[in-house]
Amino acid sequence: MNKPHLCQSDPKWKDSLLWFSSSSSIGAKGCGLTGAAQLQREFGIRLDATPLTAQADAIARFRALGGNASLLPAIRLPVTHPFQPGVNIVWATAFDSLGMRISPCVDQSAGLKAMRGAILGALLTGGRAMLNVDHDEHRKGGDPEGDHYVTALRLDVDRIVYADPADGAEWSLPVGTLTGPATWGSRTFAVRGVRAVVRKQ
Repeated sequence: MNKPHLCQSDPKWKDSLLWFSSSSSIGAKGCGLTGAAQLQREFGIRLDATPLTAQADAIARFRALGGNASLLPAIRLPVTHPFQPGVNIVWATAFDSLGMRISPCVDQSAGLKAMRGAILGALLTGGRAMLNVDHDEHRKGGDPEGDHYVTALRLDVDRIVYADPADGAEWSLPVGTLTGPATWGSRTFAVRGVRAVVRKQ
């Protein structure tokens, strides 16, 4: 681990509620939101970005477009439909409000080769990728739904370096298998999908 990144459990925002929920906090469910703010920093869009600023900017964008922000989970997806096509529009609008654009996701049904290709294609051309990881069977505690987002930042020989909003640290996983250590525990997780390839506008 090295180079600290934004952490969803930072005391400055961990207890703040996500706008689409009356009970879910950034600390508990804000991995996607925290990752989006981290990407603003990575791309130099907003060097002081935090989950709070990212959420405020996304809400303002939805309201400007006439949407009801309270009903739209703009950065975190409903876990019962993790790749629901209609929600991609919401993600696209949210990232657009933060100075980024996204391309469609690739889930595990497309196969390991397709997911690997999407990640490498992003990292080798100046982009980043938000990865949906599933480690529900491998740990106790943490997110009970087993759904978590990490951000692929760069390649380091044959490993993908990613930032994990769970602890704000950098970790890596092998390009060949796309499995790595779970920050919630000592076992492994698997990449379940490339939620979005993200680029600066």
